[in-house]
Amino acid sequence: MSVAGFPSPLSITMPDTPRSRLQITLVIVLLIALGVFVPGLLYFTELALRELRFMWWLLLLLGGAIWLLTRPGRKK
Repeated sequence: MSVAGFPSPLSITMPDTPRSRLQITLVIVLLIALGVFVPGLLYFTELALRELRFMWWLLLLLGGAIWLLTRPGRKK
């Protein structure tokens, strides 16, 4: 079901082409490589996720700001 003319996020599918598969594979390989070669990245990610328990409101404000800046249906 759509809301205000926008399709449901569950109804949007990524095209099944060799290029899209390659892009998904490259993103996964990049994330694994970053985790292996930059051990500080895993520590930073764990620390950031722990801090989000206490600063969830910051994400809410950031999400609201991004939504206001890019809200759909706005005339450009």
